Amino acid sequence: MIRKMLFILLAAAGLQGPATELSAQRCLPGQTGVQLGGGACGGFLLRDGYGAWSFHAELSVVRYVRKTRYWEFGVGYLRKDYPYREAMLPKEQFTAGAGYFVPIVHDRRDNFMAMTGVSGLLGYETVNRGEKRLYDGAALKNRNNFIYGGEITLSGEAYLCDRAVLLLMLRERIMGGSSVSCFHTLLGVGLRIMIY
Repeated sequence: MIRKMLFILLAAAGLQGPATELSAQRCLPGQTGVQLGGGACGGFLLRDGYGAWSFHAELSVVRYVRKTRYWEFGVGYLRKDYPYREAMLPKEQFTAGAGYFVPIVHDRRDNFMAMTGVSGLLGYETVNRGEKRLYDGAALKNRNNFIYGGEITLSGEAYLCDRAVLLLMLRERIMGGSSVSCFHTLLGVGLRIMIY
């Protein structure tokens, strides 16, 4: 399903055609956009054959400061299930953060860009929604914690029109304070709508 979605989004970006004269209005200092994204965590599947979920979602605001450079402020949700006999034990992270992004490469009219960025994150992690006792009487040693850390991001951005940007993102999340796992690789897609 993810592969099919990525193919459709890339095909839509490829059908964009040549940039209009309005492309000079892209990525200007002070421009603001709202971004919604999400995808898989630790692979290409949102749910594996055993029924374990592994996904993330995020909502953020982007503010351009210099041509093609921007700050991103957002909130996110991550869920990763861990199998235990016949049960799935969910780990959930609720985060807020800020990051700065710079271009690696972009074309002359800013139709396509490869960006990299670093973000700082703070949040809260729950394990099995706070339930320590499992169905068979076993007890979890993992606990709910405040977490802190960051993400390194590589993203591809394609303007579908002057106010809509298609995103493909690869993020490596490193979080301290977690009692389960400190590292997550996030693969996702997103859409940014410029509102000013």
